[in-house]
Amino acid sequence: MGSQCPFLQQTGDGKRCVLLSPEDWRIRKSRLEQYCFNGGRDCPVMFMMYRANGGKVFLNDLRKKENMLK
Repeated sequence: MGSQCPFLQQTGDGKRCVLLSPEDWRIRKSRLEQYCFNGGRDCPVMFMMYRANGGKVFLNDLRKKENMLK
């Protein structure tokens, strides 16, 4: 199994993807966990965020947030 996605974090609502609201995570968790435990590779949530937020600019923001979470 690969590394864990940096956006799967412990929160006040338990361990979840911080790119989703707690409600969305509860609904989609079973379908998304495979991506979470594969370093986020091919994650549909990150892909949607990427497309909705201007591609390269969004990736730069993700990298900054990832560094802040470490």
